Order: sequence, then C-alpha cells, then structure tokens
Amino acid sequence: AFVAHVGDSRVYMTREGQIFRITEDHTYEEEMKAQKELYEQLPERMKQLYSHALTRSIGGRIHVDVDVVFFELQEGDRFLLCSDGLTDYLSGAELLEYMQDLDPDDLGGELIAETLERGGHDNITLVYVEAGDAVAPPKVEPTRKLDTLRKINFLADMVLFNGLTQNDLLRVLRIIYEQEHEAGDVVIQHGDKSKALYLLVDGEVELSRDGRPIARLGRGEHFGELSMFEDSRSSVDITCCGPTFLLAIPLNKFEGLIRDEPFLGNKLLWNVMGKLAEHIGRMNMMVATHE
Repeated sequence: AFVAHVGDSRVYMTREGQIFRITEDHTYEEEMKAQKELYEQLPERMKQLYSHALTRSIGGRIHVDVDVVFFELQEGDRFLLCSDGLTDYLSGAELLEYMQDLDPDDLGGELIAETLERGGHDNITLVYVEAGDAVAPPKVEPTRKLDTLRKINFLADMVLFNGLTQNDLLRVLRIIYEQEHEAGDVVIQHGDKSKALYLLVDGEVELSRDGRPIARLGRGEHFGELSMFEDSRSSVDITCCGPTFLLAIPLNKFEGLIRDEPFLGNKLLWNVMGKLAEHIGRMNMMVATHE
C-alpha cells in the first residue's frame, strides 16, 4: 500500500490488536511539538492559536511536498482515513476500540454520533477500508524477514532512532535493505571501509583482530557507522557467528536522506554521533585490553 498525504487529516491502521498512525499532521503544532522544550514554554493561548494552522495544504501554493510511505498489506488490515473533526475528539486508543467492536456497516455512524455528542465543532469525514484475502501472500515457508510495521517496532526500540516519530521511521525504511548471512560470513574486514550502517535483527557477529576475539554484538546493536567519516576504516573483522539477519542503511542513501530531508536526517545523524562517541570509547578499551 502507498499512502500519500498532505494536511491534517489522518490515516490509521489496525493490525493484530494494535493501532498505528500512518500519517503526521502538517501543522505548526506538530512542528513545535518536535521541539519539545520550546513547545512546553509556550502559553496555552499560543498553543491553541496554532493548533490547526497548516504548514502544508493542497491548493495554497504552486508546489507542495507530499509525504509518501509504503508498507506491505496483510489480510485483515483495517484503515481509517479521517478528518480532524473526528480526531479532535477521539484518541487512537478509542478508535481502535470502535474498529474492533463494531461491524463496518455501523462504524461510521457510531463514530460520528460519538463525536457530535462530545461537541463536534468541525466537519467530520471518514472512510473505512479493510484488506481482504486478495492481498494475502502465497503460502511460503516462514523466513526471518520482517514486514514494515515489525521493522518500525524494531527501529523504535533502538536508541539510535530516539526522537523519531512513526512517520519518520516509515521514511527511513525507504533506504533500508535486508541482508541474510551464514556462519563465517565476513560483513566487514579489518582495514576496509564499510559501505553501510548495519542493524542486527537476528543472530550475532563477532569482532576480532588478528584472529583474536574481542567482543560479540547481538540483536538491537549496530556497527559500520565509523565509515560515515571519509578516512575511517575498520580496526576489526566483523564475522557472523551463525545465521544472521541484518538491516543495512547504505551510507550514500544516508547522505541523500540528510540532503533531501534535513530535519529528519539531522535528527538521525545526531543520534548516530552520540552512539559513535560511545562506540569509539568502548572499542578503544576492548582493543587495549587484548593488546
């Protein structure tokens, strides 16, 4: 599925008892919330004044930036496309409850009635979509591969992606590739410059120097970020200990993200720099211990 979005109407998706907000509001309020300390200092009057002021809309200018995200559908996925006249009154958790409990034929009427009961100051528009069995993939042997939402959950649990919204993570996924390796595969060799930042989803890798093991990295850890600096090359061999599943962010794609989406790219870069400082200190201690 592709979702192309401009403005402050939203798209929600429910899957396996969870609700995901696929879109991010293009309002001054959302932009200010991204700068948490600044937003907290604003008086309530200012917050209310800018709560619905759009930063992007269709028709206001000759050109408009459109958020486009892609993810794999699964049978039973449910979507709610709705205006802020609904979401001003009902939270995501409440929408999930309605979508789980009500027949699709009754959903729209019940949501509108509840919104009007709570005040209903604005127009209320909604569309409900359910993915049927036509989207179900052919039956295949299970693999370690993750669908989009599981990748998002994996990234959201990593310190490397702190401060990124779900919509940010969806955009980052456009430059992430899956890699599968077997035991003994060398991902990065001593003296080589890595071509990617690697995220460990499954399995372990061993860091060694001159054949001597130094450390092991497991699920949720990452490596390869040193090569973001032009003259930096790996001081260790990084070898798969067994079947290993990685997510790779090619460094040229990472640089393109920083160039094309500076706000998102710089948030991610700031996190990488923080982890890089920790990584260098830890590696220096490991190498010194084994020399």
